[in-house]
Amino acid sequence: PRQRVDIRSIADVNPDRKAEAKERYGIETFTTNHEDILNDAAIDLVLVLTSMPEHGWLAREALAAGKHVLVE
Repeated sequence: PRQRVDIRSIADVNPDRKAEAKERYGIETFTTNHEDILNDAAIDLVLVLTSMPEHGWLAREALAAGKHVLVE
């Protein structure tokens, strides 16, 4: 099956999760600052996969940055 998205970067406040992200998704681009993702013109879609208290403000910032947003 054809892959529908390419994961370009992962943001997590915990820098210790970088190795897990690399192993699980095969990507090198990891940041602890979500603004790095919002400022990346090559990123079209942002998945907000945080705890519920962060959903609203992160989604609003991503929308304001012109990104498509999916919140889970």
